[in-house]
Amino acid sequence: MGDLDPWRLDRRLRLDPETTIDPASLISASPATPLADVTTVVHDPHASVALPSEVEEWLAADVSERRRMDFSDFASDALGRHWASLDPHIVYVRNPVNRLVLDPNRARPSRATAREQLVEAIARTRSAAQRGETPRLAGVDTIRTVTFAGLPLLDITRVEADIDGFLDVIFEAAARTVDVYHRTVEAMITRVIAAKRAALSALPDDRGSAAERARIGHLLIVGLHDTSNYTLTADDRLNVAKPETDRLPRYVDFGTRGDPAGEPVGTEPTSMPSPSVEALKDAYMKVFPGAAGFSINAPYRGAAETVQLRDTFGSTGGSAEPVVDVVQVEWNRETLYGEAAAAALRAEGREWPQEASEIDRTIAPLVRDAHALWRGQHRGRPA
Repeated sequence: MGDLDPWRLDRRLRLDPETTIDPASLISASPATPLADVTTVVHDPHASVALPSEVEEWLAADVSERRRMDFSDFASDALGRHWASLDPHIVYVRNPVNRLVLDPNRARPSRATAREQLVEAIARTRSAAQRGETPRLAGVDTIRTVTFAGLPLLDITRVEADIDGFLDVIFEAAARTVDVYHRTVEAMITRVIAAKRAALSALPDDRGSAAERARIGHLLIVGLHDTSNYTLTADDRLNVAKPETDRLPRYVDFGTRGDPAGEPVGTEPTSMPSPSVEALKDAYMKVFPGAAGFSINAPYRGAAETVQLRDTFGSTGGSAEPVVDVVQVEWNRETLYGEAAAAALRAEGREWPQEASEIDRTIAPLVRDAHALWRGQHRGRPA
């Protein structure tokens, strides 16, 4: 991404055939920062709009540039890259391919299960179209047939005629792209935790080392996302307001798999304790103007990546073990773009407007400051 200013949106639509992604190209970080000093690993599963050209061939005929770009989180990708360029304490890892290629924020199905899900998704899509409704694809949307507004993505007639051929293309593309992203995220987190364990083990067990132990004894894993409070119309105007229950606050919703107070729902553990996520929210509220712009687990509680990373890496810490918390940070897309971009997207048009070519450059410095404030006020947790 060295050819792109970090606050600019990566609008590239296409990956060359047979592209294999270099893991190093997915990472934005300061090479001078020791891994033990990394405080935050940020990952964006929906960072890219790009599709391998062999996958593009299966798209519906009327999929516009605007529809493809709206079906991504490439605004938060710009935020992640900009943040990493300003803050030496974070590492940012981006998914290089469109979420249509085995969405990494869904539980990864086997090939056989993916086939079953796709058959069901096509059936639901056809049935909903007959009723004039938006299909409900929950549970079968690792490969989506339509956008979240119900607009066509895949040429389902062609896919239905050769499902196995289509899945061959998808799984082969995934092996070169999204699977590299998965491995890179997990490898980076593993390396940071190992470095912190080694540094903690080397500290003397006395009061004098308490400050250093607190400094290196915590890792926050952030799943970075953005979502619009509006959906596209058939003529690609982004101006249909979502129901109030699905709308984001002005800035961010923090998802920890809990309730709006950050407490567990039923028997499922949260990915971050309530006091910790409340402290993070408070830090953002002190840095950003207006106190009503943030929520916890409302409307988004975190999805498959939050669960998987919580279960794999989450830790309450110990004498030589860092605290590891996991949180999904869902940004209001209109806030990232700004009002001029939002107005341009409300107008009819198939192309992505020039007004929405970058995010608000003031946001990443404020995010950096919020996390610095949080680190200073909330250094780890007692074991």
